[in-house]
Amino acid sequence: MTLAFLRFLIVGGSTAVIYFVLIYLTYSLGNINYNLSISIAYFSSVIFHFLANRRYTFDHHGHRLSKQVSRYISLLMLGYLTTLMIVNGAVRGLAFSPFCGALLAVGFNLVMNFFLMRFWVFPVH
Repeated sequence: MTLAFLRFLIVGGSTAVIYFVLIYLTYSLGNINYNLSISIAYFSSVIFHFLANRRYTFDHHGHRLSKQVSRYISLLMLGYLTTLMIVNGAVRGLAFSPFCGALLAVGFNLVMNFFLMRFWVFPVH
């Protein structure tokens, strides 16, 4: 499990770079509302996240894609709602920037996602 977690962190770090660059481009440069910016960044980066984890982290590229996708979509919805709640709490309740709120959400979702992906989306056979 240690190698899988290390790979998960590498994929997660790459995903985070994609995520924050998109937030910067849409929120800071594009003057788009932070909720829409977070949404665009989130959904774009999770496509990369699914494919990289399926292939590289958990080596499940030959298994039932439809079951993995449906479970991953459930995980996405949970992560998306969690992200919006954390970002809005940080912005409205703590007067943090959307970037700080997004960083808090990434930390929380990292732990939740590893365990749900390892034991539910891409379970060990």
